[in-house]
Amino acid sequence: MIITKLQGGLGNQLFQYAIGRRLAIDQKTELKIDIDFYDIQANVTKRDFKLKAFQINADFATKADKIAVLGLSVFQPIKRRLWKMGFDIFRWNYIRESSYGYHSEVLNHTESAHLDGYWQCPLYFESIRSVLLNEITIENKFLTEPFQTKSKEINIKNSVAIHVRRGDYVSNPIVNQQFGVCSVEFYNTAIQYILEKVDKPEFYVFSDDITWCKQNIDSQITPVNFVTGFSDYEDLILMSKCKHQIVSNSTFGWWGAWLNQNPTKIVIAPAVWYVDPTLDTTQLIPSEWIRL
Repeated sequence: MIITKLQGGLGNQLFQYAIGRRLAIDQKTELKIDIDFYDIQANVTKRDFKLKAFQINADFATKADKIAVLGLSVFQPIKRRLWKMGFDIFRWNYIRESSYGYHSEVLNHTESAHLDGYWQCPLYFESIRSVLLNEITIENKFLTEPFQTKSKEINIKNSVAIHVRRGDYVSNPIVNQQFGVCSVEFYNTAIQYILEKVDKPEFYVFSDDITWCKQNIDSQITPVNFVTGFSDYEDLILMSKCKHQIVSNSTFGWWGAWLNQNPTKIVIAPAVWYVDPTLDTTQLIPSEWIRL
């Protein structure tokens, strides 16, 4: 059994699901997702479990599942205290990501495991891309008529998604110092690149701050659509259906581009993904994406 801990927003949840799914497939075993984070989170940006809208192949991890994988028992509080003191009481079954970046040894694991980390690297799951493309699709019961209408519109246009992440990247000083925020110049330079390479593009702007986008995204581009009124999982899939992408330094925008199945897609990403130099993102961005 593979258990993967989910934490953070939708983009992070997809990375965590993807690596768990890869290990489960490799081991021909079941995947369970641990969503305890969404019950106990505090003093952080409020997030919710989002993968329920997709056709994922995983059940929820129960307490019994965690005991089976980690060997926990009625002495769990004592074991956790010992573990925090440095004693390896969980053995190899508990795999905590030591730092951002690609840790290939995780994929060599051949036993049950509980994964705890962000795992922001496509090398963990590129081998099961076709599986993920099928599973990261919206369940029929979550499909709405406005979503289907917008999806059809995007499909027939030479559409370019622009994702602008602001929110806590701007409002939270700690988050801002760690991740930073893309500049107006980045977006306008990327737009000009698209205008030079793509015939009659139509831009679709997705953001958690549409007001800022309307005030700052180059007003000379036309036609441009500011997409509003959809859930975050609908926005993600709508972005992925665009022919090309301009993405912010956000896992949400990253997945919108990675899920794009256009074989001739142009994806533009910021040259500096996170401003904190200790966060290794050297293998996060696919080599065919353009960095500006």
